[in-house]
Amino acid sequence: MLEEKEFDFKFMIRRSKCNQCSASICTIALIPILGFLFSRGKCRKCHEPIPFTYFYNELLLSIIFILPILVYIQFRDFNLYYLLMIFLVPLAIYDAIYFKIPNFLLSVLLITGLYLTNFNYINLFDDLVIILLIHFIYYLFQNQIGYGDIKLLCVLTLITPTLMFSFIVLLSYIVGGFYVIIVELIKTTNYRKLPYVPFIVTSTILTFISYDDLTTIYFGGFL
Repeated sequence: MLEEKEFDFKFMIRRSKCNQCSASICTIALIPILGFLFSRGKCRKCHEPIPFTYFYNELLLSIIFILPILVYIQFRDFNLYYLLMIFLVPLAIYDAIYFKIPNFLLSVLLITGLYLTNFNYINLFDDLVIILLIHFIYYLFQNQIGYGDIKLLCVLTLITPTLMFSFIVLLSYIVGGFYVIIVELIKTTNYRKLPYVPFIVTSTILTFISYDDLTTIYFGGFL
């Protein structure tokens, strides 16, 4: 995960280094989960603690990666599933910490998504209407919605089917609503901001798992 600072594209090609002492990280320490345990949560040179969010991110991604083995995924585009998880989970953690969404990650997600989906999920009319509608909503509620969330939704509508995108947005607000209710019940202090991307991640997983059922309900089934 990246620290909150201006992004340098050399980060993409240089060897991984400690954020504190800039020492190169050995190969074993780069292995997800095991590397954190091997290093005992510290840089082996300067002994500064490694942010636990790194370990949490790796653990969460590992669980999500094996989810299709444990649960039947109704929407069977696994390239899209893993692409979204690889980007959305780190974005969710970053958003939860900094309430920001890095533009370069959105750019990479868009380019990679269009390439892997071969532009199959682009519907020019639907996507244009959705993007305009999203920006209109932002214009009305810009004090309540971050523009980073708007940009993420615009990227998602271009690399996912229109119906899937609709389910993701709908479920994200349902999940967010339940979260707010739970927080209100257990917390005594008020909060001003809520990160939106974690709800997007949850709703995306739910959509992949229950896509056929949601589609049936959407078109009048089970009613």
